[in-house]
Amino acid sequence: MYFVSDRGGGPQIYRTTTSGGNAERVTFSGNYNISPSISPDGRTLAYISRVGGAFRLHTLDLSTRTRSPSH
Repeated sequence: MYFVSDRGGGPQIYRTTTSGGNAERVTFSGNYNISPSISPDGRTLAYISRVGGAFRLHTLDLSTRTRSPSH
């Protein structure tokens, strides 16, 4: 399960199992990341990030942790 929390000072995306346990932070680039959505194959996370005052769609390859802006 993916969710947003500001426990680190600003909204970031975290994940945890549905049975609970410790949450793992997923996003580290940017200080405002919201609206996580996982791809059907579970490999990519799409989310909104504030960049320079504008909100932009980004994707994150969950296996390599590579972040890419969508155009």
